[in-house]
Amino acid sequence: SSRGAPTELSRVQPRRIASAMHVSMSLAVHRVALSAHRTRGPGTRRATIVVSASEGGSSSPGHSSWSSSRRVALLSSAAFAFLPPGPALADEGGSFLRDIQDGNLARKARLFMGPLQLTRDRLDELERTEASMNVDDLAVALGKATLDCLNPRGPLAQYAQVRDVCTLSILVKSATKGPAVTNADDSPESTAVRAAANALVTSYDELGRELASETTGGSRAAAFEASRARLRDTAAALLDCFRLDDRFAGPIRSDFPDLFGA
Repeated sequence: SSRGAPTELSRVQPRRIASAMHVSMSLAVHRVALSAHRTRGPGTRRATIVVSASEGGSSSPGHSSWSSSRRVALLSSAAFAFLPPGPALADEGGSFLRDIQDGNLARKARLFMGPLQLTRDRLDELERTEASMNVDDLAVALGKATLDCLNPRGPLAQYAQVRDVCTLSILVKSATKGPAVTNADDSPESTAVRAAANALVTSYDELGRELASETTGGSRAAAFEASRARLRDTAAALLDCFRLDDRFAGPIRSDFPDLFGA
């Protein structure tokens, strides 16, 4: 055809070229965004696919529509990958993170039970051997059994004049003010564990007076049992400070039957 009379093809071709340039520019921008976020690993494959789609394609009129559709589909799927998670995924992710957090708290709580179990073991040993001990040996053994909450031993005796060296007090503070876990001062957990710990230390005082006196076997056994009962109360209150559900708290109770049994 002559140059002076524009044909139908010459009128359509510029629009087609402009449309193709617009799509290509849009894909290039998207490709840069993808490569900035996905530089290695499995994500590189997706970026490569998008790059191939943006750079490929035929210039033939019959293939142009199919190629553009494929580009749109690829871009749509890539964009979908960056959409924020829906409520179901968010709930699952939140539950997973809570389980990790509770698992970490459970490990801390289990460590806190160790000193209490040691106290229980030493109280039982003291009850079996106290009849053969003199007063000085009893005082040392009671300090060991109570983890220096009564009759601090050795250098701790001097240090106790300026600082609390009672292991029980240290545990309670860590489970209420941190760093193990934080509870408000007026929370039920803080109130309960402080009351239980104070009652336990009071029972230690009563046991000490009992061991220092000439008493019958029955009253001495009752004093030991009172300390063991207050120790169980303290273990339960201390575990409650970690606010674990039974999936995590149950195994801890099972592993320390002396602290959580009847």
